[in-house]
Amino acid sequence: MHFKGEFHNSIDAKGRVSIPAAFREMLFSVYEGEVLKVAKNVAGPGLRAYPLKVWARIEETFQTLSPGSQRESMMRSLISPAIDCTFDSQGRIQLSQSLRVYAALEKDVVIVGMHDKIEIWSQGRHAERSAQDAAELKQSLQNAYEIGF
Repeated sequence: MHFKGEFHNSIDAKGRVSIPAAFREMLFSVYEGEVLKVAKNVAGPGLRAYPLKVWARIEETFQTLSPGSQRESMMRSLISPAIDCTFDSQGRIQLSQSLRVYAALEKDVVIVGMHDKIEIWSQGRHAERSAQDAAELKQSLQNAYEIGF
């Protein structure tokens, strides 16, 4: 089982966003956890939320990188700003102000299941990213055909 689906939701004035029940259930049953690690999305101006087991693999891989400026940049930009988010009684997580600003999260958000992670986008940035994805797929349909689409 993996995170799948696209859900439109809203973020409240305190920076809390509700994670879909299906995602929470999978987090508890498959990943045996109740915490998401939320980080900047390297693929675009949104956020990614990882089960702690998945995040642990990312950090292990990060530790194998050679020392240098690129490793330091990754630490400063991607690893260090990530936060642990626990669920409140209504299934919401609290996002930090800095992550909300980075992702331009104001009111309307889109939450997307991406196999072993969850993406959180502002509605406008998600529409832009979806248009970019569609253009890329249109240029190279071979991979889509190979998997049966």
